Amino acid sequence: MKIKSSLIIIVVLLTLSVVAVYIYRAKSKLSSAEEDGRNFRYKDTAAITKLFIADKEGHTSTLIREKKGWRVNNKYNCRPDAILNLLELIKHVEV
Repeated sequence: MKIKSSLIIIVVLLTLSVVAVYIYRAKSKLSSAEEDGRNFRYKDTAAITKLFIADKEGHTSTLIREKKGWRVNNKYNCRPDAILNLLELIKHVEV
């Protein structure tokens, strides 16, 4: 009788451990996919030539890199320090 009880306990523990490993692997695959979707970092900010910025209210701006510097909406020149700040933000952003 003790052998049957021990065998049942071993089978239950083995089954629980297999289920736990399966859940852990499925969860790690899901979190890896979520992490890829949240990664907004762009390490080589020197290669960026155009930025499109929009807010929730529908206001938009397009920043374009030209030989003389950055321009907003093809009308206004940008301050170099503001652009450097924005590119630094893009480089270090985390969600």
